Amino acid sequence: MPKLVLIVLYCLTFSALAQAQQGPITAQDAWIREAPANAKTMAGYLVLHNNSSRTYTLTCAKSKHFRSIEFHRTVIKNGTASMHQFETLAIPAKGTLALQPGNFHFMLIGPRIGLNAGDELMITLCITHEGKQEEHDIVMTVKRP
Repeated sequence: MPKLVLIVLYCLTFSALAQAQQGPITAQDAWIREAPANAKTMAGYLVLHNNSSRTYTLTCAKSKHFRSIEFHRTVIKNGTASMHQFETLAIPAKGTLALQPGNFHFMLIGPRIGLNAGDELMITLCITHEGKQEEHDIVMTVKRP
């Protein structure tokens, strides 16, 4: 009998997770670039899909594992790379927002713990639409570059 209870609980949990991924905003390929133990910053990446016909806005990201998280974009001009900070990022209707190396990314500032390849941690994304803010917890995996 206990096995049946565990199976039912597993199915209910899996069903709830599947429904959460079917909402208007879904995430995939969430990862953090591994950095030396003494690094003051790290970079994070993911792809957000907007399955709705309305634009959503990524307004913040936070995690207990970092002092702060900012949105940055790497820009190369005349052979020189620079980073520009953004307060918000749009997730276009029926489109994607890709945070990837060499473009938009999370700047993860002040790691509070050492992170190694294979570690997983939670980052909360603040996403707004028509004045309503929702928070989405995303699991990110640390990977070697």
